Amino acid sequence: MRKPRASKSGRREPLSAKARAVELLTRREHGARELKRKLVAKGLEAGDVESAVDELAAEGWQSDLRYAQAVTRSRARQGYGPRRIAFELGQAGVDAATVDEALRLEDCDWLAIAQEWVQRKQAAPADDVAAIARLRRKLHGRGFDERIVRAVISDEDDSAA
Repeated sequence: MRKPRASKSGRREPLSAKARAVELLTRREHGARELKRKLVAKGLEAGDVESAVDELAAEGWQSDLRYAQAVTRSRARQGYGPRRIAFELGQAGVDAATVDEALRLEDCDWLAIAQEWVQRKQAAPADDVAAIARLRRKLHGRGFDERIVRAVISDEDDSAA
């Protein structure tokens, strides 16, 4: 992190809330709540942080939609489904409409993501009911809905035969 600027007297002045927020945003996208929490944790005044983040959002430096899209891309690559991603974004303070928009804009092929995860992590369940039940629970836990789970399991049954 950059050191505070030197003043005319030679002493270092601490960076403003806005300058610190910009530093964080240049590294990666942040949700507004996450950015505010990090800045307050660094000892900045909550009121200054609030106004700085609002100003940066108005200027286009901070966007919950861009943050949600970045998280969606990252988590989808890791094999997570839309329900899990939406839950995580909700926990991060992103509103439901923004989450829905990010999921729509990213336009992921959730069936392909689930199938790829199963191929990478799981042995194909044969006629073992317990193995199928475990796979079903894992896919649900990763955020895939029942329609995707059924399609993946029926595909696994077809490939095992």
